[in-house]
Amino acid sequence: MQCLFRFGQSSTSHHSPLSLTRAPSAPFRGNNLLILYKEGISCVIFRGTHTGRQALQTRIRYFRKARGLTPTELAESLGTTAATVSRLETADMTLSTGWLERIAQALDVGVTDLISSGRESLVCQAELRPGGLVASLTEAIPLAPALAEGARDPVALRVAQELGPYSAGDLLIADLVQVEEATALPGRDCLVSNAENRRLFGRLAFLEGRECLVVPPEAGAAALKLSDVKKVAPVVALIRRFPSVSRPRSGK
Repeated sequence: MQCLFRFGQSSTSHHSPLSLTRAPSAPFRGNNLLILYKEGISCVIFRGTHTGRQALQTRIRYFRKARGLTPTELAESLGTTAATVSRLETADMTLSTGWLERIAQALDVGVTDLISSGRESLVCQAELRPGGLVASLTEAIPLAPALAEGARDPVALRVAQELGPYSAGDLLIADLVQVEEATALPGRDCLVSNAENRRLFGRLAFLEGRECLVVPPEAGAAALKLSDVKKVAPVVALIRRFPSVSRPRSGK
Protein backbone atom coordinates (compact mmCIF):
# COMPACT_ATOMS: atom_id res chain seq x y z
CA MET A 1 0.00 0.00 0.00
CA GLN A 2 1.30 3.45 -0.84
CA CYS A 3 -0.06 6.75 0.47
CA LEU A 4 0.98 10.29 -0.38
CA PHE A 5 0.91 13.11 2.14
CA ARG A 6 1.88 16.76 1.90
CA PHE A 7 3.13 18.44 5.05
CA GLY A 8 2.83 22.18 5.61
CA GLN A 9 5.66 24.66 5.73
CA SER A 10 7.67 25.19 8.87
CA SER A 11 6.32 27.74 11.33
CA THR A 12 9.56 28.15 13.26
CA SER A 13 10.11 31.81 14.20
CA HIS A 14 12.92 33.75 12.53
CA HIS A 15 12.54 37.14 14.18
CA SER A 16 15.77 36.99 16.20
CA PRO A 17 18.32 34.19 15.67
CA LEU A 18 19.65 34.33 19.22
CA SER A 19 16.19 33.92 20.77
CA LEU A 20 14.76 31.30 18.42
CA THR A 21 12.46 28.71 19.96
CA ARG A 22 10.74 25.72 18.45
CA ALA A 23 7.18 26.49 17.40
CA PRO A 24 4.58 24.13 18.95
CA SER A 25 3.81 21.22 16.65
CA ALA A 26 6.08 22.57 13.93
CA PRO A 27 5.51 20.31 10.90
CA PHE A 28 8.11 18.88 8.60
CA ARG A 29 9.19 21.25 5.85
CA GLY A 30 8.47 20.46 2.22
CA ASN A 31 6.72 17.59 0.46
CA ASN A 32 7.30 14.08 1.74
CA LEU A 33 6.45 10.59 0.58
CA LEU A 34 5.00 8.19 3.12
CA ILE A 35 5.11 4.50 2.26
CA LEU A 36 3.32 2.02 4.51
CA TYR A 37 4.73 -1.48 4.34
CA LYS A 38 2.73 -4.50 5.44
CA GLU A 39 5.45 -5.62 7.82
CA GLY A 40 4.84 -2.57 9.98
CA ILE A 41 7.35 0.05 8.90
CA SER A 42 6.50 3.52 7.74
CA CYS A 43 9.26 5.33 5.91
CA VAL A 44 9.10 9.06 5.24
CA ILE A 45 11.45 9.99 2.41
CA PHE A 46 12.24 13.69 2.23
CA ARG A 47 12.06 14.55 -1.45
CA GLY A 48 14.15 17.35 -2.93
CA THR A 49 16.95 16.86 -0.41
CA HIS A 50 20.27 18.67 -0.67
CA THR A 51 21.93 15.65 -2.24
CA GLY A 52 18.94 14.67 -4.36
CA ARG A 53 17.66 11.16 -5.02
CA GLN A 54 18.62 9.04 -7.98
CA ALA A 55 16.41 6.44 -9.64
CA LEU A 56 15.72 3.48 -7.38
CA GLN A 57 18.17 0.69 -8.12
CA THR A 58 17.14 -2.88 -7.44
CA ARG A 59 18.54 -6.40 -7.31
CA ILE A 60 15.73 -7.94 -9.34
CA ARG A 61 18.11 -9.17 -12.04
CA TYR A 62 20.52 -10.58 -9.43
CA PHE A 63 17.84 -12.69 -7.74
CA ARG A 64 16.21 -13.68 -11.05
CA LYS A 65 19.52 -15.12 -12.26
CA ALA A 66 20.20 -16.68 -8.86
CA ARG A 67 16.87 -18.54 -9.21
CA GLY A 68 17.84 -19.66 -12.74
CA LEU A 69 14.93 -17.79 -14.34
CA THR A 70 14.84 -16.08 -17.71
CA PRO A 71 13.02 -12.74 -18.09
CA THR A 72 10.24 -14.62 -19.88
CA GLU A 73 9.83 -17.13 -17.05
CA LEU A 74 9.69 -14.39 -14.42
CA ALA A 75 7.26 -12.45 -16.58
CA GLU A 76 4.94 -15.46 -16.77
CA SER A 77 4.84 -15.77 -12.98
CA LEU A 78 4.06 -12.04 -12.73
CA GLY A 79 1.45 -12.05 -15.48
CA THR A 80 3.36 -9.52 -17.58
CA THR A 81 5.85 -9.43 -20.46
CA ALA A 82 9.59 -10.01 -20.67
CA ALA A 83 9.99 -6.43 -21.90
CA THR A 84 8.32 -5.12 -18.74
CA VAL A 85 10.58 -7.26 -16.57
CA SER A 86 13.59 -5.80 -18.38
CA ARG A 87 12.35 -2.26 -17.77
CA LEU A 88 11.78 -3.03 -14.09
CA GLU A 89 15.28 -4.44 -13.74
CA THR A 90 16.90 -1.35 -15.27
CA ALA A 91 14.62 1.20 -13.52
CA ASP A 92 13.29 2.40 -16.88
CA MET A 93 9.78 2.38 -15.44
CA THR A 94 8.34 3.40 -12.08
CA LEU A 95 8.71 0.62 -9.54
CA SER A 96 5.78 0.87 -7.14
CA THR A 97 5.49 -0.96 -3.84
CA GLY A 98 2.90 -3.18 -5.53
CA TRP A 99 5.46 -4.31 -8.09
CA LEU A 100 8.07 -4.81 -5.39
CA GLU A 101 5.73 -7.05 -3.40
CA ARG A 102 4.76 -9.12 -6.46
CA ILE A 103 8.36 -9.57 -7.60
CA ALA A 104 9.57 -10.40 -4.09
CA GLN A 105 6.89 -13.08 -3.81
CA ALA A 106 7.78 -14.53 -7.22
CA LEU A 107 11.47 -14.67 -6.34
CA ASP A 108 10.86 -15.82 -2.74
CA VAL A 109 12.78 -12.93 -1.16
CA GLY A 110 11.92 -9.99 1.08
CA VAL A 111 10.95 -6.64 -0.38
CA THR A 112 13.97 -4.96 1.23
CA ASP A 113 16.24 -7.61 -0.33
CA LEU A 114 15.31 -6.24 -3.75
CA ILE A 115 16.39 -2.69 -2.97
CA SER A 116 20.07 -2.06 -3.54
CA SER A 117 21.82 0.79 -1.79
CA GLY A 118 25.33 0.07 -3.03
CA ARG A 119 26.42 -0.46 0.59
CA GLU A 120 27.26 -3.64 2.41
CA SER A 121 26.22 -2.38 5.84
CA LEU A 122 24.57 0.42 7.79
CA VAL A 123 24.56 0.83 11.55
CA CYS A 124 23.02 3.29 13.99
CA GLN A 125 25.59 4.41 16.54
CA ALA A 126 23.97 7.52 18.02
CA GLU A 127 20.85 8.54 19.89
CA LEU A 128 18.90 11.80 19.85
CA ARG A 129 18.03 12.99 23.36
CA PRO A 130 16.12 16.00 24.76
CA GLY A 131 17.62 19.42 24.20
CA GLY A 132 19.07 18.52 20.81
CA LEU A 133 21.83 16.46 22.42
CA VAL A 134 23.29 13.51 20.51
CA ALA A 135 24.98 10.69 22.44
CA SER A 136 26.81 7.56 21.34
CA LEU A 137 25.04 4.23 21.86
CA THR A 138 26.79 1.61 23.93
CA GLU A 139 25.89 -0.97 21.28
CA ALA A 140 25.46 -0.20 17.59
CA ILE A 141 22.19 -1.18 15.90
CA PRO A 142 22.57 -2.91 12.50
CA LEU A 143 20.16 -1.61 9.85
CA ALA A 144 19.23 -2.61 6.32
CA PRO A 145 21.50 -0.65 3.94
CA ALA A 146 18.48 0.07 1.72
CA LEU A 147 17.16 2.46 4.37
CA ALA A 148 19.92 4.91 3.40
CA GLU A 149 19.08 4.89 -0.31
CA GLY A 150 18.58 8.68 -0.25
CA ALA A 151 22.01 9.52 1.21
CA ARG A 152 25.55 9.57 -0.18
CA ASP A 153 27.22 9.59 3.26
CA PRO A 154 24.53 8.36 5.68
CA VAL A 155 24.42 8.59 9.44
CA ALA A 156 21.60 7.09 11.50
CA LEU A 157 20.11 8.39 14.76
CA ARG A 158 17.68 6.68 17.09
CA VAL A 159 15.18 8.92 18.89
CA ALA A 160 15.28 8.21 22.64
CA GLN A 161 11.82 9.56 23.52
CA GLU A 162 9.01 11.62 22.03
CA LEU A 163 10.55 14.88 20.87
CA GLY A 164 8.29 17.24 18.96
CA PRO A 165 7.27 15.52 15.72
CA TYR A 166 9.48 12.51 16.44
CA SER A 167 8.37 9.43 18.40
CA ALA A 168 10.42 7.21 20.70
CA GLY A 169 12.21 4.59 18.64
CA ASP A 170 12.12 6.53 15.37
CA LEU A 171 15.20 6.15 13.22
CA LEU A 172 16.44 9.22 11.37
CA ILE A 173 18.71 8.88 8.35
CA ALA A 174 20.78 12.00 7.67
CA ASP A 175 23.24 12.74 4.87
CA LEU A 176 26.61 14.17 5.93
CA VAL A 177 27.97 17.08 3.90
CA GLN A 178 30.83 19.49 4.47
CA VAL A 179 29.80 22.81 5.96
CA GLU A 180 30.80 24.57 2.71
CA GLU A 181 28.05 22.60 0.92
CA ALA A 182 25.34 23.40 3.48
CA THR A 183 24.35 26.93 2.46
CA ALA A 184 20.91 25.78 1.25
CA LEU A 185 20.04 23.82 4.39
CA PRO A 186 18.71 26.43 6.90
CA GLY A 187 15.12 25.49 7.73
CA ARG A 188 15.87 21.75 7.65
CA ASP A 189 16.25 19.39 10.61
CA CYS A 190 19.96 18.58 10.71
CA LEU A 191 22.70 16.91 12.70
CA VAL A 192 25.65 19.27 13.09
CA SER A 193 29.11 18.52 14.43
CA ASN A 194 32.29 20.51 15.03
CA ALA A 195 36.03 19.88 15.15
CA GLU A 196 35.77 18.68 18.78
CA ASN A 197 33.09 16.16 17.75
CA ARG A 198 30.35 17.96 19.66
CA ARG A 199 27.07 17.00 18.03
CA LEU A 200 23.69 18.76 18.14
CA PHE A 201 20.41 18.12 16.37
CA GLY A 202 17.54 20.39 15.43
CA ARG A 203 16.12 22.81 12.87
CA LEU A 204 19.08 24.61 11.29
CA ALA A 205 18.08 28.23 11.90
CA PHE A 206 21.29 30.06 11.04
CA LEU A 207 24.53 29.15 9.29
CA GLU A 208 27.26 31.62 8.43
CA GLY A 209 30.82 30.53 7.91
CA ARG A 210 31.42 27.95 10.62
CA GLU A 211 28.88 29.31 13.11
CA CYS A 212 25.38 27.90 13.35
CA LEU A 213 22.22 27.84 15.46
CA VAL A 214 19.94 24.81 15.73
CA VAL A 215 16.53 24.59 17.42
CA PRO A 216 15.87 21.22 19.14
CA PRO A 217 12.69 19.32 18.18
CA GLU A 218 10.73 19.97 21.39
CA ALA A 219 8.14 22.75 21.38
CA GLY A 220 9.51 25.85 23.10
CA ALA A 221 13.13 24.67 22.95
CA ALA A 222 15.70 27.48 22.76
CA ALA A 223 18.25 27.66 19.96
CA LEU A 224 21.71 26.18 20.55
CA LYS A 225 24.89 27.69 19.15
CA LEU A 226 27.74 25.65 17.73
CA SER A 227 31.08 27.06 16.62
CA ASP A 228 33.75 25.65 14.31
CA VAL A 229 31.18 23.53 12.47
CA LYS A 230 32.74 20.90 10.21
CA LYS A 231 29.78 18.84 8.98
CA VAL A 232 26.06 19.24 8.57
CA ALA A 233 23.71 16.32 7.92
CA PRO A 234 20.12 17.06 6.84
CA VAL A 235 17.53 14.40 7.62
CA VAL A 236 16.57 12.59 4.41
CA ALA A 237 14.40 9.80 5.81
CA LEU A 238 12.42 8.88 8.90
CA ILE A 239 11.67 5.23 9.65
CA ARG A 240 8.93 4.52 12.15
CA ARG A 241 7.65 1.16 13.34
CA PHE A 242 3.99 0.81 14.18
CA PRO A 243 1.94 -2.11 15.55
CA SER A 244 0.45 -4.44 12.98
CA VAL A 245 -3.29 -4.23 12.50
CA SER A 246 -5.25 -7.45 12.98
CA ARG A 247 -8.58 -7.63 11.23
CA PRO A 248 -11.24 -10.20 12.13
CA ARG A 249 -12.27 -12.55 9.39
CA SER A 250 -15.62 -11.90 7.81
CA GLY A 251 -18.49 -13.59 9.61
CA LYS A 252 -16.69 -13.70 12.99
